[in-house]
Amino acid sequence: MNVGLRDRGPWRTRLSRHLPLISGERALRREIVEHIPPEFVQGFMVEAALNYSCRSRKLRYGTVVMPGLTIRHKYEKVGMKKAFGQYVGMFAQVLKAMIAVRIAHLFKQF
Repeated sequence: MNVGLRDRGPWRTRLSRHLPLISGERALRREIVEHIPPEFVQGFMVEAALNYSCRSRKLRYGTVVMPGLTIRHKYEKVGMKKAFGQYVGMFAQVLKAMIAVRIAHLFKQF
């Protein structure tokens, strides 16, 4: 599996290689998706499940920087105050997803 990293400038792009891979731009083999239990195919849970599936099964995965590919930032759309709350919520969802996948693996549900 390869995950595409959007161009966030030199230092932020390098930093993003060390954070959880939650980018929606992915190229992967179909069997990786088919290995994910249906209850994990929602929100950030699917990304955490894909990452964990590759790591736990010792499948190769990595990142590819996509120069020039950018997005409009949340704070540009809704303002800093509202964006901050949305970013906190998003990070909480990602953390919850990562924990849920690991717990499911411990209980042999994944």
